[in-house]
Amino acid sequence: MEKEGLIDKKEAVRRVAPDQLDQLLHPQFDKNADYDVLARGLNASPGAAVGEAVFSSADAVAAAEAGRKCVLVRWETTPDDLAGMIAAEGILTSHGGKTCTRPSSPAVWAPRACAAWRP
Repeated sequence: MEKEGLIDKKEAVRRVAPDQLDQLLHPQFDKNADYDVLARGLNASPGAAVGEAVFSSADAVAAAEAGRKCVLVRWETTPDDLAGMIAAEGILTSHGGKTCTRPSSPAVWAPRACAAWRP
C-alpha cells in the first residue's frame, strides 16, 4: 500500500503487528530451496532448527556439550526433558500440538523451533 501511494511509510510501520515482526526475527528455511520432506507437522513456535536427531534429553545435552547442534525428538516432553530442551536447537514431538512445550516455556531458554509431527 505504501508503494502504491495509499499510505506513507510511518503508517505502514504502524500497521505491522508485534507478532508479525517477531516471526521475521527467527531463523527460517529458504522457501525456494529443495528439501527431502520426511514429515509435516504443526509449528508450535516460529523459526527453524537444524541438527542431528537425538532421542533423549541426556543425548541432547551431550551433543550440545560436544558443540554439535541437535533436535530433541520425543513422543512428548516431560519435566525430565528440561535439560535436553534447553540444549537442543529445536524440539520435535509426535504427540501434542501448538499448545505444547514451546508456547508455555520461558522465552529465555526456549529452542529456536518446536513442532508436533503429524503423519
